[in-house]
Amino acid sequence: MENLSVAIVGGTGKLGGAIGLGLGAPGVRIIFGSRDAEKGKKAVETLKPTLRAGEMVGLTNQDSNRGGGYGVIAVPYEGHAQMVQEIKG
Repeated sequence: MENLSVAIVGGTGKLGGAIGLGLGAPGVRIIFGSRDAEKGKKAVETLKPTLRAGEMVGLTNQDSNRGGGYGVIAVPYEGHAQMVQEIKG
């Protein structure tokens, strides 16, 4: 897997963190999205020491969606519709 990007919107919680760590591999860029960019960056700081390979960055939900080749919505089902509207802009 080379030059693969995965955006995990709403990804700063336990679900998003677990998905991101599971996807960690050489050549994979994992982008954690949050409503607050600083929260996304903090999630990366917390998870990076346990990442086995790949790269992690933290951005806003909208910015993470633009940067990912694939997208994962990591919020409870009840929040999906709101999240889709939020990342559409």
